Amino acid sequence: MSKLSLMLAALALATPAASLADEVKINCDLKADKDDVVIKGKDVVIEAGRKVKDAVAVDGNVLIKKGAKVKSAVALKGKVTLEAGATVEDSAVALGGTVEVGEGARVGGSRVWVDQGIHVIDEKGAKVDLDLSVNGSSLSKLVLNAILKDIRSCQIEQGR
Repeated sequence: MSKLSLMLAALALATPAASLADEVKINCDLKADKDDVVIKGKDVVIEAGRKVKDAVAVDGNVLIKKGAKVKSAVALKGKVTLEAGATVEDSAVALGGTVEVGEGARVGGSRVWVDQGIHVIDEKGAKVDLDLSVNGSSLSKLVLNAILKDIRSCQIEQGR
């Protein structure tokens, strides 16, 4: 966690907060394997009993139903929700939303979400919440807006 804090502090000092969102350019090109579910503009729903490698929603939410299993779950401009009895083997990440884990659901790796701050719960349950302000503006919100501002331009290449 200290590396993340140092990186954000360096970014805050190096870039005036008001211009951060305008200066950051993000290219969004995603390559999906045949075992992945990657959808833009709609919610990704992994039904009970299904197993997928990566579940990714671009401008949508990821919902993992009871009995479903995914390796990792990512929502860009959305939230990740695990119903009771659902499993994410590695990490669950939401940029512009939250990670909600129902009772009896399991996340094997970290839970990370960025909304009104940066929030991390590691695989052992240790929690870190971070929100930095520069000239009264939330740095996490500025970075998030810079990343998500052109999210609709993401290109998804489906594998076979």
